[in-house]
Amino acid sequence: AGRTATADDVTAVVGVRRGETLDDLVAAALERRPAAAARLVGPVLEMAGMSGVRIVSALGTGLVGTALARAELDRGGSPPRQAEDAVFRHVLAARPFGLGSYKAVAARWVGWAGAWQAAELARALRAALAADRALKGTTVTEDRGIVLQLVLEFAAPRREAA
Repeated sequence: AGRTATADDVTAVVGVRRGETLDDLVAAALERRPAAAARLVGPVLEMAGMSGVRIVSALGTGLVGTALARAELDRGGSPPRQAEDAVFRHVLAARPFGLGSYKAVAARWVGWAGAWQAAELARALRAALAADRALKGTTVTEDRGIVLQLVLEFAAPRREAA
């Protein structure tokens, strides 16, 4: 009382720490930084209103967008800038809710696509679907373990994707 609130004060009330958000977790997973993604699973799950289903949904959205970007990059060897424009047009046509700036999202997805091959993205999407089903398919579940396993699967060596 009687003083200006600090970032630590807000963190204590809201429960969100800088660098420990859902977006940070998705970025770490899709940038194929499994250790960073794994470290974020616990803090993100502890956020108010967060669940394993919500995390897997965000990861799935990122994977679909990254797969779209990968397809654009693979189409005749499109340069990243051209792929960003194409992905932006796709997002603009679909107008999905909750993505933020469509231009920024398109750029992020194209950036992430550089770390993935199409077959790897297909495998990761299947893993995300399996995680979603596991989270929704039982009344007794361990969200942390399912999400942790999923983000670690994203790090599998490229040679296993074939």
